[in-house]
Amino acid sequence: MNHIDGRSLSSPLTLTTDVVIVGSGPAGAAAAREAVARGARVVVLEAGRWFEPGEHPRSAFDAMALLYRDMSASVVIGRAPMPYIQGKMVGGSSPINGAICWRLPRDVHEGWLRADPALGDALPWAVLEALTDELEERLHVRPTDPAVAGPKNLLMARGAEALGIEHRPIRRNVSGCEGSGRCIQGCPTGRKRSVDVTLLADALDGGATLISSVEAEGIEVDGAVAQGVRGLSASGARVRVVARQAVIVAASAVQSPVLLLGSGLRHGPVGQHFQCHPGVSMAGRFPDPVRMWEGATQGHEVIGLRGEGLKFEALGFGLGVLAGRLDGVGSTFARELDDLAHQLDWGVAVKAEAHGRVRRVAGRTVVTWSPTDRDVAKFRRGLRVLGEMMLAAGADHVAPGVRGFTPRTASVGDLIRLEQDGPTHPMAFTSAITHMFGTCRMGSDAAQNVVRPDLRHHTVERLFVADSSVFPTNLGVNPQLPIMAVATVCARRALGLDAGGAPMAATPRRHPHIPEVPMAAPSIIRPVIRGVEPALALTLEDLMGMNASQLHAVLERGHALDPDTLAGRQYLGVDLSLPELARKVLWHTFRKTFVRDEDSGEVRGWNVKMEQHGIDGARIPRRSWRGEPVTFGHYRVRSAAGQRFPRQWRGAHFLDYTTAGNLPIDPAGLGFTPLVAVNAASQDLLLGWEVFKVGPAFVPTPLYWALRYEGPVEHQVAPPRPARRHSA
Repeated sequence: MNHIDGRSLSSPLTLTTDVVIVGSGPAGAAAAREAVARGARVVVLEAGRWFEPGEHPRSAFDAMALLYRDMSASVVIGRAPMPYIQGKMVGGSSPINGAICWRLPRDVHEGWLRADPALGDALPWAVLEALTDELEERLHVRPTDPAVAGPKNLLMARGAEALGIEHRPIRRNVSGCEGSGRCIQGCPTGRKRSVDVTLLADALDGGATLISSVEAEGIEVDGAVAQGVRGLSASGARVRVVARQAVIVAASAVQSPVLLLGSGLRHGPVGQHFQCHPGVSMAGRFPDPVRMWEGATQGHEVIGLRGEGLKFEALGFGLGVLAGRLDGVGSTFARELDDLAHQLDWGVAVKAEAHGRVRRVAGRTVVTWSPTDRDVAKFRRGLRVLGEMMLAAGADHVAPGVRGFTPRTASVGDLIRLEQDGPTHPMAFTSAITHMFGTCRMGSDAAQNVVRPDLRHHTVERLFVADSSVFPTNLGVNPQLPIMAVATVCARRALGLDAGGAPMAATPRRHPHIPEVPMAAPSIIRPVIRGVEPALALTLEDLMGMNASQLHAVLERGHALDPDTLAGRQYLGVDLSLPELARKVLWHTFRKTFVRDEDSGEVRGWNVKMEQHGIDGARIPRRSWRGEPVTFGHYRVRSAAGQRFPRQWRGAHFLDYTTAGNLPIDPAGLGFTPLVAVNAASQDLLLGWEVFKVGPAFVPTPLYWALRYEGPVEHQVAPPRPARRHSA
């Protein structure tokens, strides 16, 4: 096995590979397995260490210290601080979760497509279903065997059946489960088919290299192209992995946005839209021993209320955790401890509607999230149903565990009152978060999403995100199988394949800063040069293929602007004259706007600096530290009558920068720019010529730019200082 233990590194390590993957959990392991199967060389970086089954502690508290991130004490900040639980080991949270496996619900997938139809081609339902079939077979996903279910799971079935709510044995990725009840500590007998012993093992057998105990610190980017990952090992050694083909981030919905933010990749709502499944639980006391710590940790679920955003599960804890949940002190606590074998806990996972945010503050991860009032109402609803199921299954009494409410009851009426009139503040409920989503959302709108539908970053080439952070919404069900399926698609995309794994049509990939410049057809250019209107309207691509002489010919024969049509519009601006080298550092694309000035009645405008993503790329303004678009070069649309422009240009309008209120330090303030409509009866494509006026003298340049209509003006900006009156 190709495994490098970061704890033993004594000197810097640099590796070169095809694909580097950050994270070895369900997403990273699935991506690694697929990439290796497709012939790629793969390196997987994992912050946690490798554990053999015999190393898993028996104590739940010892397990939390060794196997969980931040000793399982990570907390979201909000109206009610809640722990969020993440594994930190090879395999991620897979070796220490309840082994619950759900396919991606069809209704969730359809909801994604309604919001963004492009996801239908990127994540075809048939492909996801086929991948899930394969994954279920590899992970040995089967319904819980009644022989190892134990009373806690069988009693849930009895209670749900009595109430007429749909339920079923949980489908789990285990093989030969012995019912030891220690899933959250890591299976002591290696019966759980977690990704470290299945998908990741397949990748390692195929030649992948795993570097454990290395925390990824940053993604290396050069010219908007991901080049690799740098990290720090537990021993203090620097680690660098150079990737020839792709960097895949698969570090979780918390750690992935933190890595992007720490790398300076702040495009889009990275870290925003944090969504989750908070869970609340209820205890019940049964007349016969149930020994909650024995049997399948989580072996039964109630799914009949999933449409309400509620999914109920049997729970299993170690003795230490159970004892820590008991009430009372002294003799009261002792009696509760003696009775521990008769008590059990069931939980309900809530599909919450609230959104939060993941930030990086002073080098630390900060997650803010607060449930909405409707989410808290789901807490109350879920607890009522839990209590009714327990009583229907034969419980003597139940303990809702809600502050300010009856501590124990055997009355269904009390449970109804809890739902209808119980506490409304989330602090009244004991809850924890286990599944997280949405912080690097996928979607076609670059301004609203971090990665594209094909899971490629919107602004950085060769950078992909593969985990649940890309999910547009939370699922309402346990996400590990959908994560693996989507990560498999991500690996295919990173290698230039389609979602189904077939080679994509060979198309040259554009550098994000330098769009391809097609040559205009001679049949379009020659009539213009001869002074004859072309039979076909010119396009931006035609202009991009012309030289300076051809562009000036178009300018001389251009059409007058219609200021009334321009007012309220914004345009994509493309510089047509910069040499290729200059395009890498200057503003090759920009935005120009036109609005009607309320005071003068003239049409004025300004330029907006844009992130450089090519002609057909994302249209994203650069923003200042205040979060406002960066603007420059204000201008007025003026009549050219009476002006003597160079080269005897006699057009109808120009942009006057000299009287528009620009600051003296803005070089655009000298602009006296001729501007024409390229095609007759249309203001959708404009051509400008860069001319400056210094005193009475005109200074022409060989620089031209085009404007293509983009849409209505998104926001208005005042000039930096009051505009000067100009003479006619």
